[in-house]
Amino acid sequence: MAICRNCNFQRKLIAQALDQFSNGECQIFIDRRIQNDRQTLGELGEKLSISPERVRQIGHGVFNKIKEIVRKEAEIIQASTNIS
Repeated sequence: MAICRNCNFQRKLIAQALDQFSNGECQIFIDRRIQNDRQTLGELGEKLSISPERVRQIGHGVFNKIKEIVRKEAEIIQASTNIS
């Protein structure tokens, strides 16, 4: 049960982090990292009228920013847990 709560919490953090990005950036991140049936760089590039390399760059940048947001949130939670 704790694992399910942790997954839900992680999903909420990712959803909140995605609010900071454009629709295209969100689409790339979700289609490349979250969807079970992941689209190729070429497919996404074609859909968004950008090169596959640009899709890769955008996806990588969004992933790194989300990773940092989640890491910072985890540090805040850990610090508040240690205070209590």
